[in-house]
Amino acid sequence: MQEDMGRATTFGTWLRKFKWIQSSREQTLRAESRLLALSGCELPLKQKDTFIHNGKDFLHSIEGGKADGPPLVYLPGYGAGVGFFFRIIKGLCAGWHVYCVDLLGTGLSSRPKFSAKSTEEAENFFIDSLEEWRKARQLDTFILVGHSMGGYLAGCYARKHPDRVRHLVMVCPAGIGEKPKDWSPPDVVKSPWTMRGQLYRLATRLWNSGVTPGVFVRGIGPWGPKMVSGYTSRRFSVGHHLSDDEIDAFSEYMYGILSAKGSGEYALRHILEPFAYPRCPLEYRLDTINVPISFIYGKQDWMDPKAAQRLIQRIQNNREKILEGDMDLNTTENAGHFPFLDQPGEFLRGMVSVCGSHLSEKGIQSVLEAADEFPLEDSSAIDTKSEMQKEMKSNPAAAEAHIATDL
Repeated sequence: MQEDMGRATTFGTWLRKFKWIQSSREQTLRAESRLLALSGCELPLKQKDTFIHNGKDFLHSIEGGKADGPPLVYLPGYGAGVGFFFRIIKGLCAGWHVYCVDLLGTGLSSRPKFSAKSTEEAENFFIDSLEEWRKARQLDTFILVGHSMGGYLAGCYARKHPDRVRHLVMVCPAGIGEKPKDWSPPDVVKSPWTMRGQLYRLATRLWNSGVTPGVFVRGIGPWGPKMVSGYTSRRFSVGHHLSDDEIDAFSEYMYGILSAKGSGEYALRHILEPFAYPRCPLEYRLDTINVPISFIYGKQDWMDPKAAQRLIQRIQNNREKILEGDMDLNTTENAGHFPFLDQPGEFLRGMVSVCGSHLSEKGIQSVLEAADEFPLEDSSAIDTKSEMQKEMKSNPAAAEAHIATDL
């Protein structure tokens, strides 16, 4: 009898797993609201959907800040969303009027079919929809900030619409430097007859075929939430100094955006090669841009700031400095690829350093006071440049998967 009950319990457990219901947009919106509640921002924050493409699509945003503050548009990275900025939203709103925007096909924005077949088409999928959003919101000019892949796309937007961008700030941007001409796969994977060699080739084929982290999360069904929760706990509790409440809300939020219908995520293979080398490097496309441009990197960031330094040198060969902070490269101490999560206070000070010229003295003081609420943490984040280099040598396939989740 007890054995029969045990079998029934086991069967019931499996049955509940197969009754799993994928996360809804409403659940993800609630998770985003939880993150905003944890931000400590006293100014009202609005979660807003702005319709574009004659009402067929919409871009989701979080908005708030000083009514008379200079407008600042912030774009998140690949596989991320505007909720990732919850630790700095209070500080940004203290000086600027902030619009954190989920690009089309990502985050909580609408998810139309992605049909781009080239790098240019993939870039325009995001750039043209952002321009429609700008028109709908009646923004004339603004400071444009982007993190990682969002930084790359911010650069593409500024290149196409320079008259709309007061200042371009690229945070740990992807896609700046070209692949070294002498680059070759690590020795450990060169042989196709080893397990690591096979895994490396499989990972490369999956990347070039358009298989993304979101595909995996959706594909494993009821096991997706646990996988994402485990990832966020390992990734963001150590080094990023998040509390249990923040990790819980962050896990639910991240699962919601990763498990949503695939759309903008499929741009990855068109914009970047495996190991995140750009197919059309920005260091040769932004050198003539007549817009103030600045960079912020985490000191332990696995993205290489040398490419940004080369780009700055090329710009200096073409024009003079436009304003204070133009062509500056700021480094966030004790931070990796997510400096705004690792060290929010230091990151906010970096923002004042590179684009504080757009703020009043009172605005600068308000941002710095918000930054002082986050003392510099002694330990740096996990997933640093040295660890990524080590992983590249020992297990390039894992490094490739790691890169895809970080962009």
